[in-house]
This record gives sequence, structure tokens and C-alpha cells, in this order.
Amino acid sequence: MATIYKRKKVWYIDYRIDGKRVRRKIGPSKKVAEIELKNIEVKLSRGEVETIEKRKKLDEFIDEFNSLLNSKKSETKRRYSQVLSHFQEFLSEYPRSTLISQINCRTIESYKQCRLEHATPKTVHFEISVLNYFFNVAIKYNYLLKNPVSGVEKPKYKKKSSRFLSKEEIKLILANCGTRLYPILLTFLYTGIRKEELRNLEWNDIDFKNRVIRINVKDFWEPKNGLSRTIPIKAELFNVLRNLEKRSNWVFSTQSGSQVRHIRRDLVNICDRLDIKNVNLHTFRHTFASHLVMSGVDLPTVQKLLGHKDIKTTMIYAHLAPEHIIQAVNKLSF
Repeated sequence: MATIYKRKKVWYIDYRIDGKRVRRKIGPSKKVAEIELKNIEVKLSRGEVETIEKRKKLDEFIDEFNSLLNSKKSETKRRYSQVLSHFQEFLSEYPRSTLISQINCRTIESYKQCRLEHATPKTVHFEISVLNYFFNVAIKYNYLLKNPVSGVEKPKYKKKSSRFLSKEEIKLILANCGTRLYPILLTFLYTGIRKEELRNLEWNDIDFKNRVIRINVKDFWEPKNGLSRTIPIKAELFNVLRNLEKRSNWVFSTQSGSQVRHIRRDLVNICDRLDIKNVNLHTFRHTFASHLVMSGVDLPTVQKLLGHKDIKTTMIYAHLAPEHIIQAVNKLSF
């Protein structure tokens, strides 16, 4: 049913389509509004009325969405764009799906099954998450009424337990990593910072007076989730950092003073030589967190040190503190 109404000498028409309210400005003439009302009522009865949402082309919105990704980190932008490319390639076999409103739950389910033939469940799980975000943005922009991903179940996959180094492995790696890599790996071990946080660490981020490292948001870069944090510097690391040569504003740099490179490559070579399996730079972050928890440090504190936005992310380390949890319960006395 459609109606007309007047507001400040201007007539409007009001109706609903697919449960969504549509209000259109007609003008100062009541007669014109009444004519348009009859026209809309006829079209509604025939199912001929389309909202703006139903006319938005999918390719147009993908271009619009990709421009929104400019505010994201380069790796995030690359991965999101790659997912949408896969989706467009899949839809090329469905020439009728040219409008964003023509994509439904069945389309997404078919895409999921198609991708599972070429990619791992973990990858497809990520791709469905990206599409869910994509269509939520479309809803926000009034291009769509309902998210077609909402009825699709993401593929399940077994998450690998976080690998962390034993104290023996740590000693072996540090003893064989060489003078260039030693301060870098020691910083990873005693701070738990991410690779990009280490690469973008500047000397003014280190407060030697108060013995803390500050992971700060900068004009050219920001940490994951945009969260700044402060990490205390342990004595062993403090002495190493104080004696580092200052080649540029970067704490860790090449001989020419540019940002440090090839850390991962050099680490893998060392671990291969030492026959230490499944080690990458993120392993040091897991090692930092795991040994903190096993030493009795509570999870909220570990969350702050790691810069996790959600405590749920930190909960992957909860199983490492059984004795600490038992001791906490044993403190109760009624």
C-alpha cells in the first residue's frame, strides 16, 4: 500500500517494497502526487517497482568496495581483492547474476562448494568471511536489503595448536643465529611484538629511562587493530638494545640504514641447519605468550602485552596454565 503526505509545502510518496520503507519527494503539487500514487499502486500490484538497491550492478560495487580498501593495510587489501576476483570469476558462468540483488544464498553456497575443490577449508572459510563483510557494506550503502551470506555455513577446519619454542630450542637458536640476528630474535622473545612492529620500531619508541618499548600509531604505519601499547624491557634485552649501533632512526636496520630485511629467510636457514622444525617469526610471539602463561601470568596481562583487541584471541594460551588455575581455586576458603 502506498500513501502520500505533505511536509513543509512539499508532497512525498511513501510505500514499502520487500519490507523496506521507501519515501520519495514529489514536489509542491498535490495533483501530481496523487497521479504518482496511482502509478506506484499499479506497479506494486504487478511487482514492477524496483528500489535503488535492486539496480546496483555487482561489478560497479566491487570497484567501489575496492576503493574503500585503500584505508586498509596493503596485505589486507591484496587478500580481499583476491577473494572478490575469485568470486567474479565464479559468477562469469552465471551471466544473469549482474546485479548485486541477484546474488542469493544459493549463489554463495555454490561458490563455497566450487572453491572447496581448489582451496583448503581454512582458505574458503576466510573467503566466505570476506564476502560477508562485502555484502554488509552493500547493505550499509542501501544497495541491498539482506545479506546472502547470512544463511551459509562456513567450512569447518581443524585449527593447528600454536607452536612455541622450548627453553632448550631458544638457547640453541640464540647461540647459532649470529650477531646481526641475535638482538632481533631476543627482542621478539622478550617483547612478543609482531614482525611489522619490529621493522617499524624507531629509537624514539624506546624509553631507556623508564625501560619500556612503546608500540605507537604513526603517520605512515599503525599496529594491528590500531592499538598502541607499552612493553617493559627486561634487563637482558635492555643491555643489548643500549649497545646497538644507531645507523638511522630505525632500531633494526641494514648497513645502509634502511629497514631491516630478510629476517624470516635467515631464521629458516638457521632452524633448518639446527634441525628445529616448524619455526617462523610468529613462533617467537607464541613463545613469549606461552612462557608468560606457564610462569603464572594472568591472561588479561598477556592480552595487553600482545596487543590483542579481544581476550578471546588470548584464550588460546589458557590450556598452558593448569597448575596456575588449580592454585587459584585452592586459595578459596569458606
